Amino acid sequence: MQASSDGVLVLMHDTDVDRTTDGIGKVSDLSLADFQQIDAKRPKRPRPEQERVWASVMKPANEVIGEAFSEARLRDPDRTKQWVGLIDGNKPQLNEL
Repeated sequence: MQASSDGVLVLMHDTDVDRTTDGIGKVSDLSLADFQQIDAKRPKRPRPEQERVWASVMKPANEVIGEAFSEARLRDPDRTKQWVGLIDGNKPQLNEL
């Protein structure tokens, strides 16, 4: 959680908007009006096909990870595909994997 230049709380992982939006600048240097002009939906790179992202602030990590593995087994019962899991390095998440 960070504050914009005019004191509005902004939930953003990065300290700037460059990587995840079409805007440029630090969160703390941008106003609410600036954020209303930024497009966070436009992809900056090609999107992979069949992509699914699991994330939750409502469920524990072990439940979310379990759901991801269950769906992977359903989609690839013969286990012929390679799967990639990206996590933020959180120790409980690493232990679950």
